[in-house]
Amino acid sequence: IDMFDTNTSPIAIPYLALSAIVPAFLVSVLIIMESHLTGVLVNKPCHRLVKGCTPNWDTFLMGVILLVCSLFGLPWLCADSVRTMTHIKTLTVYSKHPAPGEKPRVLYIHEQRVSIVLVHILVGLFLLFPKIIQS
Repeated sequence: IDMFDTNTSPIAIPYLALSAIVPAFLVSVLIIMESHLTGVLVNKPCHRLVKGCTPNWDTFLMGVILLVCSLFGLPWLCADSVRTMTHIKTLTVYSKHPAPGEKPRVLYIHEQRVSIVLVHILVGLFLLFPKIIQS
């Protein structure tokens, strides 16, 4: 049913909006669960990360951004678990000389947001200049 078709019954338009509530709710739950799963993977005890109140703040902001994106028809966020875990692995500092047969242990992880911001800036620049990608 085309909502903008002048021949569409006025009764069908609210029905379309109401029928979208259940799938939208399920997708919202899926996105927030993915975000929590990524948080659980990142905050494993072996990573020795210090977490404060940010997980709760992240969940709140994710919900607000999800609501705003939904209202304006913008694309939703995703946690991107694979990229996040790869980022954690690259910032991990292991012990230099473990005993023979012993695995290197995690000394610490450089906690920073600079590389993530730079990746997003570069992606945005490539979207602005598509001729660079094509050549």
